[in-house]
Amino acid sequence: MAAAKFPGPVPRGAIDYIAHKDLRPGFHYQDVWGAEHAHGFTVAKMMKLDLLSDTQASLAAAAANGETFRSWAQKIRPTLEKRGWWGVKQMVDPLTGKTQSVQLGSARRLRTIFGSNMRAARAAGQWQRIQRNKATSPYLLYQLGPSIHHRPWHVALAGTLLPVDDPTWDAIYPPKGYGCKCWVLAVTHSGHARLQRDGYRDPLAPQQIDPKTGLPTGHLQKRMKSVNTKPPRFAYRDFVNKRTGAIQRVPAFILRRLVDGRVTRVETHIHPAWTGNVGKQRAAWLNRALGDKLDAADQQLAHAAVRTVAHSPLLDAYLAQVRAHVDILRGGTAGAKQTARAIGDLPIGFVGRSLQQAIGSETQLVRLSPETTAKQFSSHPDLSATDYFRVDDTLSRGLVIEHDPTRWVFFRHAQGRIFKAVIKVVKTRPELYLLSAQYADEREISSELRRGKEIRKEQK
Repeated sequence: MAAAKFPGPVPRGAIDYIAHKDLRPGFHYQDVWGAEHAHGFTVAKMMKLDLLSDTQASLAAAAANGETFRSWAQKIRPTLEKRGWWGVKQMVDPLTGKTQSVQLGSARRLRTIFGSNMRAARAAGQWQRIQRNKATSPYLLYQLGPSIHHRPWHVALAGTLLPVDDPTWDAIYPPKGYGCKCWVLAVTHSGHARLQRDGYRDPLAPQQIDPKTGLPTGHLQKRMKSVNTKPPRFAYRDFVNKRTGAIQRVPAFILRRLVDGRVTRVETHIHPAWTGNVGKQRAAWLNRALGDKLDAADQQLAHAAVRTVAHSPLLDAYLAQVRAHVDILRGGTAGAKQTARAIGDLPIGFVGRSLQQAIGSETQLVRLSPETTAKQFSSHPDLSATDYFRVDDTLSRGLVIEHDPTRWVFFRHAQGRIFKAVIKVVKTRPELYLLSAQYADEREISSELRRGKEIRKEQK
């Protein structure tokens, strides 16, 4: 079998994806689940942190050096054997307390560990590039990988051509299963027109035959297929993780297959361990991690970091991501909550240490949630990314009015206009959230002053 090699330059984001994950020991592959893989490094039944750390470091080094599976396996296997993590051993399941025979290291498991981590890392790194370049390459084309055998619904997705911000990519952005080698191609406006006109090369076309020898040449025949510019139809099914009890929404597809001479509708779903968009899941975790770090940071440095976020592509990407999912987020269903968790909250401003004490909060950081952003698109569609940049300045230097212990109103005069921001205090957990942001007038200030208590005058 050919060595598993990942050609081309390794994205910096792919190396960071592996190297900067938290260590998450787990006995069963379902113990660390779903979006947790975006920030948690785990190998089923590898319970020792030092061994888990060494395995993570070896994969990060392999990614940085462009190593093949064979090269990596030759280096890591002696370490695993020396430390007793090889072959079949007796282990106690910490969930049930029962001793059972389990497979630890093996050639097959090493291939799964290497392939799964490398493909997920490359996909996360590619998603970062896709977001940076979507102004010039605003479409993605789903492509089959070089596997000999393909899952039927992966074949059905091949040739799907959709905008980068289409919410369908939340469900189908590859990889989408163990051993999946599918990938996406970023497409320009001119490339989009060409693909609609000419189609794309069929990856399942038969090989060319050498007319002299009658043998396959190793090259596919040039057979074109039409692209599909309509999102695939799928529904969500509930999957219950028997280890944790968590309920996960899994995309399911209906395929038409020929069974015993009759066309039959067959439902197939994404493997629950591979749902979601690994790039978006990683971005959502980075947003949360950034918020946690800013909470504990020096106030001046934290303000500078929030301003950097507001002026970076991160804010534009966040708003675009919410806009692409706005109908789902407004629904208030389980799917809306799952989508909001996948997108994550964005650090948007600070109230400052002194005001934090007046509010009685354990944090000074104010977050913007996907649900609030979706509501803002309806109630204040005129606001742009530049306007959201005003939130931090309004919170840190504006007039402050306590409406009630859970609702605080801020006003700030700037460039001949008045900007208003309202935050809510979450009593069940130490968090502050932006409730609304909009432009106001002097009458609103007077009205809020009559109903509330002035806590701080506007600062220059």
